[in-house]
Amino acid sequence: MSGFETWKDIIDTLINFIGFAVIFYSIKTFFLKRKQNYFLVVNNFINKYQENFAGVKTFDERQVLKYIDLVNEEVFYISNDYLPFVIAVEWIDGILDILPIIKKESQIFTNPNSPMKNEINYDTLKLYPRIRNTFKSERITEKIDLTAEENLELRKLVIEDIFVRIFPDKRNIRKETRSALRKIYHNI
Repeated sequence: MSGFETWKDIIDTLINFIGFAVIFYSIKTFFLKRKQNYFLVVNNFINKYQENFAGVKTFDERQVLKYIDLVNEEVFYISNDYLPFVIAVEWIDGILDILPIIKKESQIFTNPNSPMKNEINYDTLKLYPRIRNTFKSERITEKIDLTAEENLELRKLVIEDIFVRIFPDKRNIRKETRSALRKIYHNI
């Protein structure tokens, strides 16, 4: 027989339909809220950067400390997936233009035009283990301009290394990072 035989069948079908509708709505709401959260996080960091650093040619000591604090916060948000991955890769790429690569107790600047002109006080870096552990590279052994076109491949490898340190347990992190870099650099 087809159709509904009793009121119980009608009620069961109605409850199942409502259940599926609630699940569908919940999933849709989850993804919408996630996008809204991404937007709020990105907007917050953009505003902080614009207010404190946009157009500044040379950071004073206070700005250096604020920038380190901002980067530390960004790396926290990146490591906890509060940002879309391609934006996280783009931000790390931009941070490399300012923050030096950290080698034990010394630092190597990779952009001759960085607004950060002097090494960061090592005692200050001790307060930011996330930065000390993230922005290091065995590939960089001497001062080099990673903004130069001829060093683009090395820059991409350094960014991959940074993401391996941010996500040590993520299996295909190098591949995912390379894919994001292709989007950022438009297959350059």
